[in-house]
Amino acid sequence: MNKKRYYGVDLLRCISMILVVILHTLGAGGVLDATAQGTMTFSVVWLLEIIAYPAVNIFAMISGFVGYSDEVYKFKYSNCISLWIRIVFYGIISTVVIYFVNSELVSTGDFFRVFFPITTRAYWYYTAYVVLVVLIPAINFVLRSLDKKVLFSLLILIFLLSILETTTKQFALSGGYGFTWLALLYVLGAIIKKCKLHEKIKLGYALTALLMSILITWIWLLYGREISLFNWEIDKELFISYVSPTVLCSAVMTLIIFAKVEFCDKVNRIIKLIRPCVFTTFILNSQYSIANNFLYGKFVFLANTRAVIVPVFVIGYAVTFFVVSTLIDLLRIYIFKFAKVDSLSKKVESGIKFLLDKMSSLVVD
Repeated sequence: MNKKRYYGVDLLRCISMILVVILHTLGAGGVLDATAQGTMTFSVVWLLEIIAYPAVNIFAMISGFVGYSDEVYKFKYSNCISLWIRIVFYGIISTVVIYFVNSELVSTGDFFRVFFPITTRAYWYYTAYVVLVVLIPAINFVLRSLDKKVLFSLLILIFLLSILETTTKQFALSGGYGFTWLALLYVLGAIIKKCKLHEKIKLGYALTALLMSILITWIWLLYGREISLFNWEIDKELFISYVSPTVLCSAVMTLIIFAKVEFCDKVNRIIKLIRPCVFTTFILNSQYSIANNFLYGKFVFLANTRAVIVPVFVIGYAVTFFVVSTLIDLLRIYIFKFAKVDSLSKKVESGIKFLLDKMSSLVVD
């Protein structure tokens, strides 16, 4: 099956991962909590945070945009298995390196933790993604059967759910940290592709909606009031959530904008080269031993620096982290090719399918 490759979307995948590093640096790094309210640094830090906040939503919607097709295709579960092997690989390498640098920085539990990434909140995205992967063929099947009017209604319902969850917290979406929200984002990405919204929505409209979403979130944070109404608790951080309608709108518009972008063949080749390495940035930035020793609370000093310095430092750090992670992963790709890891993943996939077929045949018979 020949599918059009959206290299602008592939580039957005890279950018969204850089934005994830920015989120981790400002949040887990301690900058947000340490910055004094009412200062220029506070305003700048939170503007940067709000610009970066749609990153996770974008990454999930890209999965739907790329993963959906009007034609039926064989979904490769082996990719998920290879990703688990990659997470374990980097977990072992980073933990061992840190142990030899300073054994006091690593506990015995850290070595056991690297083999079970699904059980740790640090890799919550991968945990949710594993569940989503199992259901992707079924989700695509349902989406193919729906006409565009129904799909557009579904898109509206997802935005309505976003508004209700943001204001009432009654829909158990856990702030977007889980399978349910990830699945809805996958559906959104697929709807954008099937309904060709990236072609129908003009660039100017998309840019305006993106800018307005960012400004609404930022201005409400700076000047909004805490309101209690009918057991609804509305505070200044109302829109600072993955399920927030403004954050969701920012993510949708960003995807639409980058789906329009095209490059020359030379740039496409570069993007194609680094595309398989993108998720490694998240793996390394979230890896327990690395985060525990080099991320959590390590960037508090930025709270006391000049406002203009903060975005320059944080963006520079995030880009550098992405570049270094990509270079490391290019080496990992060659190691995995030599070790035939992909072949191992496919054998595991075949084994799992064989067992499932046997189990289903017993039940059916």
